[in-house]
Amino acid sequence: MPAPATSNGIYRTPGRAAEIVPPPLPPLRLLLLPLGPAAGVALAIALPVVVFNIVAAVVLDGAPDTRFVPAVATAQDVLALVLLASPVWLGLVIAQRVKPYFRVLRPWMKVCYAAVLLAVETSILVTAEASILASRGGPQLFEPTLKSTSFAPDGRRAHVYGGGLLSCRYEVYVAEPFGLTMEKRLTVPGHGCDEPTPHVRWNDDDSVQLVDDDGKVIEPRGSDALLPWGGGC
Repeated sequence: MPAPATSNGIYRTPGRAAEIVPPPLPPLRLLLLPLGPAAGVALAIALPVVVFNIVAAVVLDGAPDTRFVPAVATAQDVLALVLLASPVWLGLVIAQRVKPYFRVLRPWMKVCYAAVLLAVETSILVTAEASILASRGGPQLFEPTLKSTSFAPDGRRAHVYGGGLLSCRYEVYVAEPFGLTMEKRLTVPGHGCDEPTPHVRWNDDDSVQLVDDDGKVIEPRGSDALLPWGGGC
């Protein structure tokens, strides 16, 4: 008479313990590429951005009066925020793909695997963020902010920056048509904190001036530093 079947339908001989079959290890390809095909897409997007910012940092390092146009700077700000939020999303995707195999790893293997993933992800994130900051000459937290943009008859753009956390001044940058960078053409200290934004006047000699609503040229007024010993505004 055969031995009775267990709840899962497997017949076992009385008195003998069932052989324990160890679960298979996770595929090596899955552990090395936990994002799967998404890794190629992520690299195709992130790698050119990092290379672009590194090259820009080297090129713009020798031109302190040159910076990116506002559209590029805004795109970099959005990218920097996305990069800061990406570890949460990447962690969820990786956990979802590796979870079925993660339980078969020994505790020390789990710790090592998580540590390696964290180190790789952190290094990529720091490199990308550092390349963005380097291409912009720093975080620019205390720099004047964009106030207005005007166009010349030949298509050039003049961007007026004013204010600043630690200073009050106007800065005028001029960009060529369809250019990614712009060059500082004018600095007027002592203005910009609480005053109406001036207008740009394009002169025949290729120079620019800042004028008020009445057409009067705005002149510097002392220092732009908000310090007890500076002129301020």
